Amino acid sequence: MPTISQRGTRGRARVFALGFALATLIAAPVHLTASPALAGPDDSKYVATEGHVDSPKVFWNGTTFELKSEHGQPRPLEDTVNYLGKGYNAEGQTWLFTVPENEPALDFLGKAGTTWFQAPQIAGWGNQPIWSGFGADAGVPAEQFRDALFTLDIVKAEGPGQVEWFAWQESSSSATRVPERFFSTKGTQAQSQSLQPGTHTHNYTLFEKPGRYDITYRATARTKDGTIITSKDTSLAWQVGGARPGAVAAPAASAETPSSPSDYRFTIAPAPADKVDARDTANTAKLSLGTLELGPAVNGTAEVFIDGHHLTDLSVTNGHAEFVDFLGDDAAKFQLRFTPSSGSAAPTWTSAPIEYASGRPEVTTTGESDAELMAPVDSTTEADFPKLSYTPTRPATMTAGLKPGVGTDTFSVNVAIDDPKVFGFLDILHYEPGDERPSSTYTYWIPGGANVDARMEFASYMAGGKIVARFRPHPLIGAEITETVLSNAYKVGETTTTTATIKPRADDSGPAPTATPTPTPPSQDQCSDQVLLDHGHIDIASAVLDSSTLKMFVKDDTRIAASGSVDRDASDVAIVASDASKFTRDARQSGAAWDRVLAPIGQENYLLPMTQVNHLPWPGYSTERVDHSRLNGPLTLSLTNVRGPGDFAMFQADTFGGSPKEILGSRDGAPTTISIDSSTHAHAAWSFTKSGVYELDLKYTGKLKDGTALDSGVKTIRFAVGSAGKSELCASEATATPESPAATATTSPTPTDETPAGAPQPAEATPDSAQAAASASPHAGSTSASPHANVQSADARGHGTLASTGVDVFATLPIAGMLAVLALALTCAALHRGRRDEA
Repeated sequence: MPTISQRGTRGRARVFALGFALATLIAAPVHLTASPALAGPDDSKYVATEGHVDSPKVFWNGTTFELKSEHGQPRPLEDTVNYLGKGYNAEGQTWLFTVPENEPALDFLGKAGTTWFQAPQIAGWGNQPIWSGFGADAGVPAEQFRDALFTLDIVKAEGPGQVEWFAWQESSSSATRVPERFFSTKGTQAQSQSLQPGTHTHNYTLFEKPGRYDITYRATARTKDGTIITSKDTSLAWQVGGARPGAVAAPAASAETPSSPSDYRFTIAPAPADKVDARDTANTAKLSLGTLELGPAVNGTAEVFIDGHHLTDLSVTNGHAEFVDFLGDDAAKFQLRFTPSSGSAAPTWTSAPIEYASGRPEVTTTGESDAELMAPVDSTTEADFPKLSYTPTRPATMTAGLKPGVGTDTFSVNVAIDDPKVFGFLDILHYEPGDERPSSTYTYWIPGGANVDARMEFASYMAGGKIVARFRPHPLIGAEITETVLSNAYKVGETTTTTATIKPRADDSGPAPTATPTPTPPSQDQCSDQVLLDHGHIDIASAVLDSSTLKMFVKDDTRIAASGSVDRDASDVAIVASDASKFTRDARQSGAAWDRVLAPIGQENYLLPMTQVNHLPWPGYSTERVDHSRLNGPLTLSLTNVRGPGDFAMFQADTFGGSPKEILGSRDGAPTTISIDSSTHAHAAWSFTKSGVYELDLKYTGKLKDGTALDSGVKTIRFAVGSAGKSELCASEATATPESPAATATTSPTPTDETPAGAPQPAEATPDSAQAAASASPHAGSTSASPHANVQSADARGHGTLASTGVDVFATLPIAGMLAVLALALTCAALHRGRRDEA
């Protein structure tokens, strides 16, 4: 029975071939005439690395979907390559992930001690090695699709090993944390994700082995009249380990007479300590040294292969080249092809394959024979993701049941559908006693014909509430949404079983999607001429550098009063934190650090958490539209004044310690500035100790390289906190003359020439030596149409300094979930999920 981890969608996936086709060795060496060095497979592509990249990101072009990579600006997905090289933070390396002990929910990654390459959930300095996610543009007209649903599907995968996309926080002694698996290239558990406009993820992307991977994606939706819409199948290349694409150049040919090919030698062995970066010392035993020796008169380039797939390019100078890398826990076949520099008399050479795995003794192959290259073999355990739609001819039966889970404070929902061709998404909805709206929703991928366990966490916080299972069909499936109640008053340890009928669906008639989506209706009365933003993603301090003028806007991605992302003047909006943000601090959030950011123990607080909660606003700040290369030093975001009935604090929780780091605040001695030295998009927790209206005065300052001073001027951001704050705001605006607030469609950064392979890249954030990242709330659920994870990171280079990370994603948590993370001091990466669908 497949096992599904919490909040992660699952799907049929492809297993990368670990096998290979051995080439027939030629009995005698064949020496070809010298030719120019061959370019790597991705040398001509734009290289996305050392920064945040949304890849793929789904866009709408007016008639269908397009898949792009957004790294500073959108580019065609097929024209980019994600490079996962080595990366570091203050604590050491950030490019290897080793499965920890006592984490049963990570069993899909292998036994404890298994090591993977990682694009981390939390970035290091300069966002090393790469900070990757996926998402959708705010302009996708989801409300015009059936069930407001569109998906991102993996349809094909090629490469030397398994790949896993997931978000996860380390467990505590009192709670087992369950990973949210987004995609997988193995088994049937994670091949499709439902998305929501204006969101993106930050997550782990793990690779079993180094080398080149090619992942093919498709976006899918169904119109309300039943028409299937899909993007073209579009491939994204990943270069894992090895040299950065385009970075290796061939040296000039040597004028000396080259050595005999019989002297050519390719060796792989454990890496000696003097060849290992000091920051990788803890992993020295896992690293290997590859060495090519051809004789002192030979120059050129070499390409190394792993199981027939490209691994790295090497520059060969004076007959020598080498590389240090992690080569995988499981054995693979390695091969090398040498090409001499143009004009050289040296022969080409292709080594025989040699088998090696991390930690094994030295292996060597020599130039006694010239071999053919291995042919890569990619196999799958399932058929490709379907292209054709399917409407059942009879109702299908969904059987669902509750049972205790694996680890501490978890439970599982076992689900089976008796029609093997029906697949889609399972939502587990939790309702607090007496509530008609779900307080949290967890979503999972249900592949056709699967009997799966949907793992859940924070069981104790679900106690007493109603738990409902809801099936939403994938857009390719012609079936109705179906619900069944699992428990009306859940008890920890409870076991129940229920069934529901999934009926074939006759699609509603309706217009085809258009280029202009319909704005989301406001979820509350607009009591003034201001736009009241009570949910969704908002950059309250979005910096824009226009020529030599620095401006600051509120970037509104909520779609409350517009069809997409718009820039608004601060005077035209107010942020509404409803009573859903209220909780009471208890003794588990004790200590001086918590005293700096929350009201005293036993008193109420209002919290907008670091992770997105669907029914609350998610404010952040951004300098993504500033060309930092034009600046002399960082931009500074300053909090110049705060007016309100209580204390305000913006904070993040320290990595693994749970103790909050105050970033901005109104208390005496609180930080009042944030220093930002690279393209940044950041989120943190926002705390208010009393209900009422708060006014935060903010501004950006900086300096151009020519000495010109930049100053955005002070902008006042208004927060209406709690029901009393909303009432106060509306009363103060009662005499205002209503008018439509001005808004300007948000623009992307001014396009620049495509950055070639090997050139510096933009970064979304730059954490520093005291990197800290955490969620102020667990993603104990959500109510958006897509799962998502996010990561935050703080910069402590100076008092009040934060060089942060972007995190755009959805999650809906009950306040109990927020308390859980505060109480448990859970780890750095915020796992959160968004589900727009509500009962």
